This record gives sequence, C-alpha cells and structure tokens, in this order.
Amino acid sequence: MNSFIVLSALLAVAASAPTAPSLSPICPNYPFCGIGPNELAVATDAQKRVLQQQFALAQPLVPQVPGLDAHFATEAEVLAAQGRVPGFTLHSAAEARVLQAEADLVAVQNYY
Repeated sequence: MNSFIVLSALLAVAASAPTAPSLSPICPNYPFCGIGPNELAVATDAQKRVLQQQFALAQPLVPQVPGLDAHFATEAEVLAAQGRVPGFTLHSAAEARVLQAEADLVAVQNYY
C-alpha cells in the first residue's frame, strides 16, 4: 500500500513538471506552441475573396449620384402611369443581388 502511495505521488509530481525548454527551436512561441500572431495575419486567397464579397454586399444598393432623386421621381411617375409599383423594381434588384452573391459563394466553395 505504501508503494502505491509513493508511486502515485511520484506520478503526480512527474505529470505536473513543466516541459523541457528544448522545444524552443521547434516552438519559438514557447510555451504557446499554437498559431502565433504572425501566422494569423496571413490571409489566404479564399479568405480575401469572402471578405470582398461581404464588403460588396454591405454596400448600399442605391449609389450616391447627383440628380438621382429626380431620376427616381420621374421613373416612379412612368411606372405609375404603366400601373406598376415603383418599389417592386428595387426589390427585384435586391433579390437578384442576393442570388448573385449566393452563386458567388457556391463558386468559391466549389473552387476549394
């Protein structure tokens, strides 16, 4: 029984001992041998493409162009004369934009 206690204590002390610093050539970020800050800064091409798509989706649908409000008002009058709802074309454009973004995302996933 005493040998079991001594062996258990010895095992506990050995398990709690720090690892040897001989790993420093292998792991320059010792004792944190995972991904360091230098590796995190490198973005792959796929990550860059996803970020570009997210940026493109975050942009407003209507660009800021001088005289665009007057153009939309005239367009709304024409659409109203045709019996169409003016906001429907903008909604359709937004739907098409989302469908294109989904297609781009599928293309990126199939690329890798």
